[in-house]
Amino acid sequence: MGKIELSSFFNLSLEEAQKGERLPLETKYRVILPKEADKEEVVVSMLKTFKKEGDLISFRIGRLVIKEDVRQKLEFFLRESIDAITEKKLEKGLFTVWRGGEKMAVLKRREGPSELDNLVVKVARSDKNYEHDVLPGYLVAKNVLSYDFGIAMTLAKKIRMYVDDSTGTPRYVFVPHSLIQERAIVAKDILDVADAEIKRIINFIIIKKRSHSEAVKDERVRKYSSLMNKVKTQFQEWYDAINLLGIYDKDMGLITGMDRNYGFRVPKRFIPEGKRERDWGIKDYSELKAGKRTEVTSFDFDSYALRPGAMTKKDRVPEIFEKEILEDQERVLKQILIQK
Repeated sequence: MGKIELSSFFNLSLEEAQKGERLPLETKYRVILPKEADKEEVVVSMLKTFKKEGDLISFRIGRLVIKEDVRQKLEFFLRESIDAITEKKLEKGLFTVWRGGEKMAVLKRREGPSELDNLVVKVARSDKNYEHDVLPGYLVAKNVLSYDFGIAMTLAKKIRMYVDDSTGTPRYVFVPHSLIQERAIVAKDILDVADAEIKRIINFIIIKKRSHSEAVKDERVRKYSSLMNKVKTQFQEWYDAINLLGIYDKDMGLITGMDRNYGFRVPKRFIPEGKRERDWGIKDYSELKAGKRTEVTSFDFDSYALRPGAMTKKDRVPEIFEKEILEDQERVLKQILIQK
C-alpha cells in the first residue's frame, strides 16, 4: 500500500485502499434501557436530536438521561453510520478530478449510477491541513447555515472510493477526510457565458458598421445584461440574509468571492434519469425562473466564520444520502438499545 497521485496540478495524492466489507462496529455494543421506557420513542427522539444538532448533548425524554460515556459511544456509532452509507453509495461509481482551488480538489462522477451525477466530492490538497484550513468553516456552514442558505453536505471522516489516478487509471483509494456536496449552477459559469455573449453580439454589430451605443441597446445584449444583473442582485440579497445570521465569508471582496464560490441549487426535476456528465450552466439557470432566495446557495465554506456574539440558531444542512443514513442509524440504535 502506498501513495497514489491523482493530480499533480492540484497536488492531490491519497493512500491506496484495501478492498473488503466494512465491519459494523456496533455489533457487540449494548445499552440497557429501563423496562418502562418506550424504545421506539427513544430511538425516534435520538435520531431527531442527532439530525438537528449533530450530537446527543440535549437529548432528554421523560426522566431518561444518558451517561456521558454512553452518549459519546452512541454519537460515534451514528457518525460511523454516516461514513458507512456514504462509502457504500460512492463505491458504486468511478470519480475523476474535475476542478480545484487553493485548498481543495473537486471530484465528480465519470461512471456509475445517475444519482451520483448531482454531487461532488471535495478532498483537501496534499499541501493543506484539513483540520486547520478547511474543516472550521465547513462546520460553521454545516451547523448553522441551514438548507435555506447552504447546500446539502456530508462531512465524511473515513471512506474508500474509486478514483482515476493522474494517468487516467481507476484506483481504489482511502480518503481520510472528504466533503460530499450537491452540485450547483456556479455563478461564474453563468456570468462568463453571458459576458462572452454580450461581447460577441456587440462586436458583430460594430462590424456591420453600427455604433457601440446602438450595439448596447440591442435586445439580445439587454437580455444578457439583465440576466447578469439578476444573478448579482439575488446573490446580494442572499449574502445580506446570512449576515443577519451572524455568518461572514472572509473571502468576500476577493476576485474569487462571489462568482466562483456561489451559485444556484439545481432542482431535482432538472436531473434526467440516466443523464451522463452534465455540467450545469446558463441554460439551466435560465430555465430555473429563479427568484426565491432559497435557490441561491453557497458551496465553498472554508473561509466561513461566525461574528463575535452572533445569535445563531443551530439548524444543520442535510446529509447527502439523508434518507438511507437515517434508516441505517435507526437500525444501529435498535440493535444497541435493548430491554430485559
